[in-house]
Amino acid sequence: MYGISELSKGIQCPARLVFYLNENNYPPRDKRSSSEKSNSSNLTKDTSLDAKTKGKIFESAIQYLMVKSTLSNRKSFYSEIYQWFLSTVKKSGNNSGGLSLKESEPIWPLKWMEEKMQNQILTKKDWFDLKNDFKKVKMLLEKDPWGAEGIEWFREEPVEEIVTIAGIKVQVCGSIDIYGNGGNIRHIIELKKTNPNALRAAQAQASLYVKAIEKQYPDNSTIGFVYHSHGKKLDPIKDEEWEDVYRIGEENIESYISNKYNCQNCRNLKCPERFIE
Repeated sequence: MYGISELSKGIQCPARLVFYLNENNYPPRDKRSSSEKSNSSNLTKDTSLDAKTKGKIFESAIQYLMVKSTLSNRKSFYSEIYQWFLSTVKKSGNNSGGLSLKESEPIWPLKWMEEKMQNQILTKKDWFDLKNDFKKVKMLLEKDPWGAEGIEWFREEPVEEIVTIAGIKVQVCGSIDIYGNGGNIRHIIELKKTNPNALRAAQAQASLYVKAIEKQYPDNSTIGFVYHSHGKKLDPIKDEEWEDVYRIGEENIESYISNKYNCQNCRNLKCPERFIE
């Protein structure tokens, strides 16, 4: 079984996708693959704790807004969270060493984040940037699906399913950042505060979540997208794109796209083009 965040990186390297979809290379059945667990508990050279903490704060603030509010009070919830960001920026400026999330006393439960992230010190600029990222959310609140009626919202919705990629069935699992149950319509929002070079993988993640939910609710419509901290809304990877990447990997054994991001935690340890610092 593959963790969806791991498998999604195959969209950026044809050779990696072909390797991953070969059933002989599947990781042992588990709630997450070994490298997926490693991603969530250990640092890597190109993903610092600092960046991961900021990404999780961005994610948690929006999750709290959508999950804990109702349509009638969502704008007031937004204002409360935004005021918290303003206050935290000010506090961080008064502390020459910066400010941790735990010290900032967030509105959402601290347990939503790992303890090492709770204690990570962020600078005033970090908090200022996070405040500006959240500010962009305000303009979404009157748009679908953020401002639509009749949707019940959940955070970190677990999913496990067999999906089809380029004609190949593979079992995947993961947690949807924001999941909306609108009765006949299911909504998937993948939240990202990340380097632009990771956005295509984020779109692939959204695609795999959509595939999984469509499999579970075949009579419903499922709509998914990526929301990036820059204010961008990105559509999921289409089936034809998965097929094209897989075909390139199958037809051309030299179809490696090697760089620090694509090779991070790749399970193909024998890849001749593997990026090593």
